[in-house]
Amino acid sequence: MNEKAYFSEQIRLYEQNIYGLALSILKNEHDAADVMQDAILKAYSSLHTLRDRRKFKSWILSIVHNTAIEHLRRQKPTIDIDEQYDLAAPEPTVDPETRHTVRAAIEQLSLAHREVIVLYYYENYSTGQIAEILDLPPATVRQQLFRARKALSKHLNKEDFDR
Repeated sequence: MNEKAYFSEQIRLYEQNIYGLALSILKNEHDAADVMQDAILKAYSSLHTLRDRRKFKSWILSIVHNTAIEHLRRQKPTIDIDEQYDLAAPEPTVDPETRHTVRAAIEQLSLAHREVIVLYYYENYSTGQIAEILDLPPATVRQQLFRARKALSKHLNKEDFDR
């Protein structure tokens, strides 16, 4: 399979993951789409640097992460509270109201905590893989995940789930 065909196939395969990560970082559908497009262009132009094709997903998500962070740095700090990202539920049996409650709680987390939560629970990456994507030591990722869970528990009250 030639490089173009391989790249196109991989992008189609991970398109939702790419968009989901960009959206979780940027919290804006339009910015996420722009960053997704930029990241795909960057990835295509540096495809020759990918040594192990089995690591394409983590490689492309690392590029998406870096591109989204660059985008945030260039932007003025504005937040549109009405914009919400739509990630797949951690479990398909979760009702929409609970999914909305969890999503709203995730949005209240800091960027670092949001990233590790999304990558760990929604993208099913290990802490080692997350460390590779975010270019952090694995111990730092574990610490951020611990703190993110703790922060989430403060945002999610038992009353939110009692019916």
